[in-house]
Formats: sequence, structure tokens, C-alpha cells
Amino acid sequence: MKMYPAGQPKSTDEAPYLYEFESMGLNVPRYLQWLVKRLGEPHKDLPGPPVRFLRGYVPSLKAAAELVPGASLVINATGLGAKNLEDVRDDKMYPIRGQTVLVYAPRFRDPKVARCYSRITKEGATYVIPRALSGQVILGGTFDVRKTDTLSPSADVTDRILRNCVELAPELLPETADPNDPTAYVTLDVLRNNIGVRPAREGGVRVELDKPLHVDGHDVGVIHAYGIASYGVAAEVGALVDQWRSTHGPRAKL
Repeated sequence: MKMYPAGQPKSTDEAPYLYEFESMGLNVPRYLQWLVKRLGEPHKDLPGPPVRFLRGYVPSLKAAAELVPGASLVINATGLGAKNLEDVRDDKMYPIRGQTVLVYAPRFRDPKVARCYSRITKEGATYVIPRALSGQVILGGTFDVRKTDTLSPSADVTDRILRNCVELAPELLPETADPNDPTAYVTLDVLRNNIGVRPAREGGVRVELDKPLHVDGHDVGVIHAYGIASYGVAAEVGALVDQWRSTHGPRAKL
């Protein structure tokens, strides 16, 4: 990772240093499709039977456990849903609304051009996140804490996101556009405006073993994993699963 001065800040709200590092980038929609397909098929290098994916409304963790007869463990990764589950009712959960813009920027199909950018000030966050090798780029964004009054994209916010992202990464523009033109951002090929609601929790993420549920005459263990999502959380959950299996047998079903 490199750190070096980023020139004179535009205001006292901005940091005078720039961090640059190399990392791996993923096309998240394609990765999730691949992951679902891989988990749903038998593989010699994956333990246990293929994963069954079920869709439906469950009012409680107990109801979720009843969907799989004989299940001995439930992992609660319901995010904001943890606030409404009948046997959880976690009032520390709260929503954070975010708006992003998906654009098509052909130059970002080149790995030498496709970089992630991020700048955070008191006015909000500006970020550029390429979807690997596709030319599609996520531009953001907003961080509206406890605001879900509207889930419709704002045209003014879209305009601000596009303008700020082009200032941060002029390579987003078509090659025919003039990066010195303050209105050049209107030439971006906008594919979609997105509104999402992120889960957040007062006091931070909850990852822990809870008291078991009693379902159909036997105990079903409960592991909570919500508040944020990350590889680190998944690794900690894996350790808790091993802990549960060590006391309840290797054939424990999730």
C-alpha cells in the first residue's frame, strides 16, 4: 500500500493524503450466481449434500427450523429482519438508506483503467466500484441513517453522484467527451438508479451462540450473525458452528 500527499485539499473536511493499494475485484452479481449454482450441486471438494434454497415468509427462527425437519442448528443472518422476528425482536437494528447509480463505461473493461476510487467528506461519500471486466461501474453514494421515508431515487442525488464521480475518475467518460467540461458527466451511459437499505446495529454486529430453540421435541441451536456482512463475520460463524458440532455431534444439520 502506498500513501502520499494528495495535493491541497479543497476544504478542511478533506484529508491531505491519498492511499493507493492493489486488491482483487469481483463482479458481484455474477459471483453470487456462480455461488448459488455451486452450492446447489454436489461437489467432491465440498462436504455434505447440496444446499437447498427455499424462499418464503418466516415469522420466527423456530418457523425457519421447522422448514427443515431434523435441523439441529439455525444461523440467523436476517439483517434488519432481526428486529421483527418473533423470537429475536432486536430493537438495536436500524436502516441506512443508500442511493447508487449503475453506468456503462467501456474504458473500465480494461483492467489497467478499472480502479476503485473513494472519497469521504462531511458532505457524504463518493465512490467508484467497477464490476470486473464488464464495463459496468457502481457509482455512489448516500448514507441516510434511519431514513426510509422514500425508496425512490432522487434525480438531484443522481446528478450529484455522477458529477462527483467524474471529478474523481474522468476515465468514466466516453473518449469523445472533454474531461475539462463541467457538464461532461451528462454524457455518461446510465443503466439504472438503485435504492437500497443497509442493516446497521447500535453497538455493532451481533455474532454469538444463543440459547437453543425447542422444536419437535429436540433442541435446535441458534447462531446470530447480523448487523453487517463480511468475510470475518463468516469465519467467526464457522468457528461457532464447529463449537456447536463438537458438543452436539458431527451430523448436526443446518
